[in-house]
Formats: sequence, structure tokens, C-alpha cells
Amino acid sequence: MPANRLDIIRLLEEGHIDVALGWFATVPERFSRAKLVDEDSVFVVRAGHPLTLEVPTLWRLLDFPHVAVNLLGSTVGLMDGYWPERGVLRRVHMEMVALEAPQRLGKDARIAMCVPHFWCLPPILSRCDMVASVPRALATEFVKRFGLMGIPDPDGPSTVAVEAMWDREQDTDPALTWLRAQIASAAATPAMDD
Repeated sequence: MPANRLDIIRLLEEGHIDVALGWFATVPERFSRAKLVDEDSVFVVRAGHPLTLEVPTLWRLLDFPHVAVNLLGSTVGLMDGYWPERGVLRRVHMEMVALEAPQRLGKDARIAMCVPHFWCLPPILSRCDMVASVPRALATEFVKRFGLMGIPDPDGPSTVAVEAMWDREQDTDPALTWLRAQIASAAATPAMDD
């Protein structure tokens, strides 16, 4: 189910979804969580972008407008790079960079556009000089499939744990235990080339 249209906690509580996947800073006590994989973000740009012609710095990266992926579809309630949602804090990487830029660098980051999903990025980025921050595994796919270029984060990798979260009352349900095992297995298996 698309995360930008959901109140994840409500849907978990009401049994409309069994497992939520994402990167969460905090999770209420009534939910269980399990790490699936550690992931870091890289920046993605079109081939021939000016940033590919030099060793990029964060200062230089902020010269270009950014496309932010906001899986929840709104910037209302954004606090210090995390999204509060009924007790869950969810990391929002590009917004965090933008919020920290004035204090850290004395320079503003310009988020020119927000999109609801990562797969919206390739047709946008391939036609302009905007920049987006995406998980490294997805950046690899964008490079292979769409000819985009990956740029490492000039600040170095910032790793987050991608997790599964579910209602603690479902910890021992056999079907959901099987489902969580399948998800964990898929997350641990490297993607095969097409």
C-alpha cells in the first residue's frame, strides 16, 4: 500500500496491514520491530550533470535545487528531519539535510519539488540539473536502468536501519511469523541482474 496515503499506525492497530517497512527513529512500545538491512543514501543526478565533473562538496551540492521524496505526501509536521506520526518518528533524509544546512554551512538548501515515491525521480532528474537523495541500492538500479549517475554523500555515508514494524500482539501468529521471515529473507538476498 502506498505509504504517502496511509496512517501506518492506525492501519497496523486496526489490522488493515500486517507489517510496515521503513526507517523509523522511534516506535511505540505496543509494536515490535526487526532490522532488515542497513542502508545509506547517495545523491543521484543526470549523466553530464556539473556535479559529475568535479569532486562534489556539500556546499556545492546545495547550489542545485533538490527533489525530495516525501513518502507521506506532506511537509506539515516535519520536525528536525523526522516525521512524527502517532508516536513514530520516521527519518526523512533530504529534508533533514535542508533543515541542517543553514546552521552547519550558513547556506540554505532549496527543495524545489516533493514527489510521493522514489520511482518518480528518473524522468525528472534525467531532464534537468536537480539532485535527489536516494537509498544506495535504489541508486544502483537508477544508474543501470536510466543512465543516472550516483554521487556519494560528501559528508560520508549516513547509515539507517530499514526495519519491519508490526503489532506486538501478532508476535506469535504463525502466518505473520512466516511473512516476516519471507520479508527478512528477501531483504538479505542481493538483487539479481535482469
